[in-house]
Amino acid sequence: MIKSTSPKSLSTLRDQELFKRLFRQRHDPNEGLRISAEICSLVYSFDGVDTTSTTSELKFLAGLANKSSLELYRDVQELKNRGLVQSRGVWRAVLPHAIANRLAKHSLDSIPLNVLVNAFLSCGSERLIQSFTRRLGYLHDCAPAVGIASDWLKPDGWIGQTNCNFSSFGLAVFKNIAPIVPEAALAMLERATSDESEQVFIPEADRHRREFIRLLRHLAYESELFQRSVKLLCRCALLEKSNINDGDSARATLKTLFHIILSGTHASPQIRASIVDELINSNVQNEQDLGITLLEAALQTYHIHITHTSNFGARSRDFGYRPKSDREVIDWYGRFVDICTRIALSDKPIASSAKRVLANSLRGLWTIGANINQDFLKILENSIAQIHEQQVWNEGWVSVKGILRYDGKSMQEEVYFDIPLKLDYENKSPTSEKGDISYWPPGS
Repeated sequence: MIKSTSPKSLSTLRDQELFKRLFRQRHDPNEGLRISAEICSLVYSFDGVDTTSTTSELKFLAGLANKSSLELYRDVQELKNRGLVQSRGVWRAVLPHAIANRLAKHSLDSIPLNVLVNAFLSCGSERLIQSFTRRLGYLHDCAPAVGIASDWLKPDGWIGQTNCNFSSFGLAVFKNIAPIVPEAALAMLERATSDESEQVFIPEADRHRREFIRLLRHLAYESELFQRSVKLLCRCALLEKSNINDGDSARATLKTLFHIILSGTHASPQIRASIVDELINSNVQNEQDLGITLLEAALQTYHIHITHTSNFGARSRDFGYRPKSDREVIDWYGRFVDICTRIALSDKPIASSAKRVLANSLRGLWTIGANINQDFLKILENSIAQIHEQQVWNEGWVSVKGILRYDGKSMQEEVYFDIPLKLDYENKSPTSEKGDISYWPPGS
């Protein structure tokens, strides 16, 4: 019986074996029942009670199957008896989804797409269209579904036209079909903001803005779409208040995309570093500040958490890029330390911010060097020396002092006693508001 078949085993069945189990189950083969199941699988859920009203979803689906609403009603009841349809109130759904998705693919292959699409778009039911597109969203490996989504998202398509049709209904459909053709979805978002009006991202359109931010995060998962997705996220972030305390903000989302692990993207370290470089080297102060924010995220070594969902239709997703070796860890941090040092030594207004970021990151970076590859300590030594040589670096001194105080006992002797040599305090002595702290007592 299908009820006792595990989802894992179902996923490995060939189509013929699957349908044989589904539509026999100790019964004679029933082609009409299979057709009804395929039609009902085109939507995520449907009203399975109303058979007569002008808005009857059962009547609409029956028309696609060339059946009467009463015939389809009886078939739905039989499918329910066989454990293939579940009900909640008036609502019915073909389940489990692994079966429904397969059935929907067969249905898409058996009905001319222009007939099917025109029928749904002219049915007058926004709920039914949303249910249909939600099913399509799980069929990214189905050519007819890809064709429907691609056509709708074209500049002259049903969703792509009229300023990208971002009404509440249009947005719901857009979200549903975006996983089918991610590049086309991203291109549509780019068109929506190409007139520089920023209407899609203005804070006043808060609910829609949040939806676009979440969607752009999903689109940024693929390395080839990362730069374009991040460009739009940056535009959104620059419209936000820089001190906004919102985990769903564009700024907060961008920061997670630049973490070394659990970032939710497979963009390479080189790609992410190039974006930080571009922002920092901008002539616009706000863009420079955003670059510093992302640089700080890239140098983060502690307290990196998952802050996003990985579901994007039926596409398989993991937590994104993860260094495969100690060498890759060092390469990542070394790359961003170099950027930070270069900016800290520049005459840009954000030089002080770069110094602050490096000082705040120094303890975690030093721990990585001490535990993974002590050659990385040489990179940090050079950065510290260059910055301090240019100007007394109080923040750096305080950070190094903290390393000695909190991590000194666990350090190897050669690492521990080398730390005080990084700053030349005979010539340049930092001071604090609490008094002279220019001395460096070894072992303190």
